[in-house]
Amino acid sequence: MREAILRVALDLFPSKSYSKVSVDEIASRAGVSKGALFHYFRSKLDLAAETLARLLARVVVRPVRRIVNSELPVGDKVDELVRLSLETSKRYGARSLSFLIEVYSELEEKGKAYFVREMYEELMGELESLFSGISGRPRARARILAAVLDGIAVQYMISPERFEGEELESLMEELRGVILCRTPG
Repeated sequence: MREAILRVALDLFPSKSYSKVSVDEIASRAGVSKGALFHYFRSKLDLAAETLARLLARVVVRPVRRIVNSELPVGDKVDELVRLSLETSKRYGARSLSFLIEVYSELEEKGKAYFVREMYEELMGELESLFSGISGRPRARARILAAVLDGIAVQYMISPERFEGEELESLMEELRGVILCRTPG
């Protein structure tokens, strides 16, 4: 039952909005009573927190780890990370970003956002390891890359046509140059 509830929450929260999804709707779609839902999750926020943790692990942390730990050269890894950001943005859109912000804000207010910060730091560690063999400051490069990837995702949501063909290739070439501190081309 717990997994059925989480599957429904993973479908509803990122596609609608945390505030617009009711506990009744989740319970109904999961085929459980509202009481059963509260047996597994103390509150809607607790359910949203676990949903967010699973979504971040599945959509961000694991794919980034797979790319960073691949045998690709660093520049190609940066390209793959850009593609991941675009694919994620295309698949989940602005509502999932809204879900992250909305739930994180509420968790932060209640002092329960620690797991998001832990996942973020884990992600920064993965990205930092990407630059460990390059002179300079790997942690700063990791944070810059993360910020750029987030920005690319938002820009893609607004104007996806800007991320096709030659424009996308040019963007990735420039990004490689900036992140790796070399002149593109």
